[in-house]
Amino acid sequence: MVQDGLCEIEDIIENIRDSVKFVGRSDVQTLVFAEIAQQLQISVKSLIHDYRTRWNSTYEMLNCAIKFKEVFPPYQDREPRYDCCPSDEKGEKVEKVYGILETFWTIIHIISDSEYPTSNLFLWEIVKVKRLLDSKVNDDDDFIRAMMRRMKNKFDKY
Repeated sequence: MVQDGLCEIEDIIENIRDSVKFVGRSDVQTLVFAEIAQQLQISVKSLIHDYRTRWNSTYEMLNCAIKFKEVFPPYQDREPRYDCCPSDEKGEKVEKVYGILETFWTIIHIISDSEYPTSNLFLWEIVKVKRLLDSKVNDDDDFIRAMMRRMKNKFDKY
C-alpha cells in the first residue's frame, strides 16, 4: 500500500536518490559534503541509500535527506557537476511525505516487534492507518491527495 502511494511522488524520491548517489560517487565528493555539513553543525554521519523495493528504506533515506537539506545548496555551489539539488518546493514535499511515512513506519514496528501480534494489538494500528488515510485523502496539496487516494484504494481493496 505504501509502495503504491510512493509511486505518485517517484520524481521527488528519484531526485533525492540521485543526490545521494552523486555525493557517494567518490571519497572526494563525500568529503566535501561532510565538510559543509560540519560547517553547518549538522551531526548526522552520512546520507543513506535506499532499496527501491523496500519503502521503509526509502523512509530512512528521506529522513536523512531532511536532516541534510541545508547542505545540498552549498554543495551545489562547490560541485559544478551536481545538477540534482532538491529545490525548496521538493524539500517541503519530502517533509510532508516523511510525516505520513513516519506513521506507517511506527505502526509496522509496533506490530512486528511483538512476539505475538494479537488482534487487539494490530487492530488499533489498522484503525490509525484508516484514520490517517481518511484525513489526508482530501488534503490541500494535489500530490498528497493523489498519493493518499492511491493508498486508500489499496487499503479498501484488502
